[in-house]
Amino acid sequence: MKSTMRTSKIKFLVLLIILFLSSSIMILLQGCSGRIDILNLALTPKEKIPKVLLYDPEDRAVGVPLNVKISVVFSRPMNRESVENNFSYSYNDRTYGANSGFFDWSSDLTGFIFSPSMDLPPNTTVNVTIINDAKSKDSINITNDLNWSFTTSDSDDLTGPTVVVQPNNGSLVGTDQPITIVFSEPMLRGTVEKSFYLRSRDGADIRDSNNGYFEWNGNTATYYPDEALRSNDQYEIHFDKDGLTPQDLAGNGLASYIISSFYTNGSEVYVSALNGNDSNYGTNRYSPFSSIGAALSYISSNTKYHTINIDYSNSYSGPLTLDSSYNGLAIKGGWNSDFTQQDGTTQITDSNDDFVVTISGASDITLEKLEIDNSTASSNSNGAIAITSSQNISLNNLIANASSGSSGSTYGISIGDSGVTVDNCTINGGASTSENCGIYITGSSDQSVIRSSGITGGSAGTIYGIKIDGCSPTIEGNQSISAGSTSNNPSYGIYVTNSASPTIRDNHLIYGGDNSGDDTYGI
Repeated sequence: MKSTMRTSKIKFLVLLIILFLSSSIMILLQGCSGRIDILNLALTPKEKIPKVLLYDPEDRAVGVPLNVKISVVFSRPMNRESVENNFSYSYNDRTYGANSGFFDWSSDLTGFIFSPSMDLPPNTTVNVTIINDAKSKDSINITNDLNWSFTTSDSDDLTGPTVVVQPNNGSLVGTDQPITIVFSEPMLRGTVEKSFYLRSRDGADIRDSNNGYFEWNGNTATYYPDEALRSNDQYEIHFDKDGLTPQDLAGNGLASYIISSFYTNGSEVYVSALNGNDSNYGTNRYSPFSSIGAALSYISSNTKYHTINIDYSNSYSGPLTLDSSYNGLAIKGGWNSDFTQQDGTTQITDSNDDFVVTISGASDITLEKLEIDNSTASSNSNGAIAITSSQNISLNNLIANASSGSSGSTYGISIGDSGVTVDNCTINGGASTSENCGIYITGSSDQSVIRSSGITGGSAGTIYGIKIDGCSPTIEGNQSISAGSTSNNPSYGIYVTNSASPTIRDNHLIYGGDNSGDDTYGI
């Protein structure tokens, strides 16, 4: 009996709870009649509910011009009619609706600028309202009424605003740099955000409010890109997207504005004789140095940089001297003028020094797509490249020319006590009346490798394609190794002396060359 009574009480309590909840829901629904349908709102995806992002003049603003424009920006495209029908402003106990002015909507219907048909009265508090019957294009209401107020000044504003941007024009910045925009007076902020964009110099990267966001503090707007800008680029700051322009509270456009630009830092150094200047930043391809010397000087004091890129617009002057302070350096030539393709060869010449390039006591240095030319020099010992007491030196896709007018020995490349890899190069000895070598390898140079290259000893005196003196390098897969052409002197494709024991394999052609009056040897 007690059990039955307990069960009846529980059922009664459950019934009361159900009746209470049902009554509450009915009351809520009745209270929202003609307003927001709570159940429909609860079932609507959050991102589809329209929100007010910006409105101007700002709440409680003072000194607002009498010819003010009223602006609102929404998060979603809106139903124009529903917004305009639910918009009003009031002052001095009178309320004015949409028919007391005109609306200028953005093309995407996410915002409007309302222009009252008459100036507002001076020194008056104006209240603006958009009630939440305003709907998006998807017929979803805004969640709450929008109410704010501002106080007018005693005059119109007929003067356009001015603007200052940072980064400053021509400055070099990091890729995470925000853009700061400072106006001379309060703005219709929506017009700023909708007209602003960043554009890279090549037009491949454009940033605007769709892939970044703004933060406002008074008259200052700061734009933060969602992702870092591209490194090693130049960006322009624009305020004319889709023909729009920033406007102040009275609708005046910018009084004047010159497009400014800035550079983003790169991880490499650039040299161009065509458009460079040794006063440039150097670490941006649009702001290169004009000389290799300036690039080497910069790298020596900025150790985070390890690559110099050089265009082939003009010839550059040597000599280049690389020691241990340049360990890990790569010098890459052959770049076109905007450093987008490495499709040429950069020439470096010198007619006054024994070698155009000297590498001594260094490691991990790469030379690539360069023509090292000493062909016009006329001193005692002349060559293109000399490498001594260095390890892990890579010479790739080079042309090396020794002197054609020297009275002493000449060498396309001279390697002493070093580990050097010569790959896919064209090496030419000179025209000395004594001795000429395409490549001379001596000392502790067993780790050196000569491959996939065309090598010629010279055109006078005793000539050697490759002379190997007391070491055991590897000579493999070369296209040709030739002594060259001489008269009345021996010529050798490969000459091995002083107990040298090189590895020579898979070379396509080894020959002594053209000679008259003396011996010619392939090896």
